[in-house]
Amino acid sequence: MQQTQKTKGETKACKRLNAIGSSKPVWDALVARLLSRGLLDASFISGPDNGLAGLSQAELVDCVKRAVHGPVSWRPVGTEDTFEPRVTRSLVVHTHPSGDNTPIFDVKAVPDGRHLLVHSGHTLECWDMQTGTKIWNSPQSATLWRLGDFAFEQQEVGTLNFEVFELDIRGAAVAARQLCWFEIQHVPWTVKIASFCGSLIAFTFNEAYSRMFLVDWRGSAGIVLFLNDSYKQREVALTQEFLVLALTRDSGSIQLRVVNLASEIIQRMVPIHQRTMLTREVPDYGVSVLDPAVPTQKVARGRPDGSDVIMQRLAVFPSVLSDEAHRIWLVIVELEPLGVVPSASKLHGFSLSSTSKSTGMKPQLGVLGVKTTLPPRHSNLASSNWMVTSSGHQCIRTQTMPDAPGACCILHPEGATGTFNFLPRGRPIMSSTASSACIHVEDETITVLYFD
Repeated sequence: MQQTQKTKGETKACKRLNAIGSSKPVWDALVARLLSRGLLDASFISGPDNGLAGLSQAELVDCVKRAVHGPVSWRPVGTEDTFEPRVTRSLVVHTHPSGDNTPIFDVKAVPDGRHLLVHSGHTLECWDMQTGTKIWNSPQSATLWRLGDFAFEQQEVGTLNFEVFELDIRGAAVAARQLCWFEIQHVPWTVKIASFCGSLIAFTFNEAYSRMFLVDWRGSAGIVLFLNDSYKQREVALTQEFLVLALTRDSGSIQLRVVNLASEIIQRMVPIHQRTMLTREVPDYGVSVLDPAVPTQKVARGRPDGSDVIMQRLAVFPSVLSDEAHRIWLVIVELEPLGVVPSASKLHGFSLSSTSKSTGMKPQLGVLGVKTTLPPRHSNLASSNWMVTSSGHQCIRTQTMPDAPGACCILHPEGATGTFNFLPRGRPIMSSTASSACIHVEDETITVLYFD
């Protein structure tokens, strides 16, 4: 009798859960939340009131599936090991940065799915993709600028200048506001990349200098972190709470380290001013003195045959289904003995939970698994041509002959492969992680490809 009553209670609970999951307002709220967090491209919502009122429940569910798993055509059918990516529509934007036919250096998609940040060597512009019009541009500079993640930085010999702008693109007119400007002097290294998250920017330098410079631009503070000589490669990513480091030792072993920003880094920062001398005024801290927020994860060991192993990409994305978690993808490429041809790539997946605000539970790092994929032998190993989307798809530009049509290979997280071609002489493909749209640049023309 007790077992029967328990079964009935479980059945009632399941019915209530099914009723909640079958409620359209629940899916309305979830999709609205994904849009507000920049995890779903608004260009896929076509009805009034941000499209939600005009979408059926099945269409809302498809939007969530797209955010989690990527486009439908990027998924194999059954046990097939290939698939055919289908472009359903495209947008073409004709731009002339600086008004003088200067070629485009870089393009980034704004998470709302409706705007592009475009830069030449001397200006940064914001374009409305739907109308194909330029709605804002930065003041022109006489020196070369590089575009970071919704910030842009200027680099001269021995000097690192960076600014942060806020663009309000909600109205018909764009309101631009400069939030900060710094000129960091006595920089003896060449800046390689910048990672931007909230009030923090992480600058890393070329491989010869095992240092990174972290800046709290709102708090006007900074710190330099260095690695010891046994590390030959590092990748860096920022979240609101953590610094995520993927480190390769000389032996070929790779580890994943997660450090709490508030307790381990921000409290060690020193004040910086607009003309700070980096090597004189900002002290170095070894990464080894920072306590990890979660146990350090050993991802790979050196290969006994001596062939090379490289970290191709570290990518960290907010979780689609939780505001207090992130998904981490780490791509490791194994090279054939000559060191130039990939023999396999391994996609390592992790789930990183933040400190729970409701329960106080400490951060946790869960392993999602390791999948071996087989990239084309003619894959372009340049990091700018090898991207990972939030769904775990790898987008790889393949090497082609001059003036031949370009090609992009898409690797499904489970190993299936799809390819598509684009116009000859085009610049590298860049992927919008929110929609898995691909951006193709050729001369002054930008083409955004949307997949079914």
